[in-house]
Amino acid sequence: MEIFLPIFGLACIAVSVYLLLRALKGMRAAKWPQVHAVITRSMLKTQYASDSGKSAAETDYISGSDIGPRTMYQADIIYEYRVAGTTYKGHRVSTLDTSTNSKAMAVKVRDRYPLDAKVKVYIDPRDPEFAVLETGVGGSGIFLVVIFALAGAIMLLFSL
Repeated sequence: MEIFLPIFGLACIAVSVYLLLRALKGMRAAKWPQVHAVITRSMLKTQYASDSGKSAAETDYISGSDIGPRTMYQADIIYEYRVAGTTYKGHRVSTLDTSTNSKAMAVKVRDRYPLDAKVKVYIDPRDPEFAVLETGVGGSGIFLVVIFALAGAIMLLFSL
């Protein structure tokens, strides 16, 4: 148990740094070149997970218990675009694509990008395979950075 807190604390801080770098990339993306793209898939991805890490199908349900499977949703968007004569397929809405437990929120993102819609994507000038439909950082991205940083710092503090 003594080793758990510092290792998990460092892991949380590493995740926070990774998310922060992705968030900063999202803010820089507003200055990236834009190209035309066509939405080739616009769906809602649904994932079921339980508190135990088992899939919902493997989970035993206890009558009256609040512990059980969670349903997570994510807009599943695919688009095609061309850069310098090469066709690419992109899937990122933003640099911090995350799942949500709010079906309405995921549906809202999906509905912004209907099948066959013509859109503009922001392409990373250093890596044209990396493209996003939206720039910036949403509140949930900042929330994740802060939560992981705080969790890591608290665990490291308690491990001293």
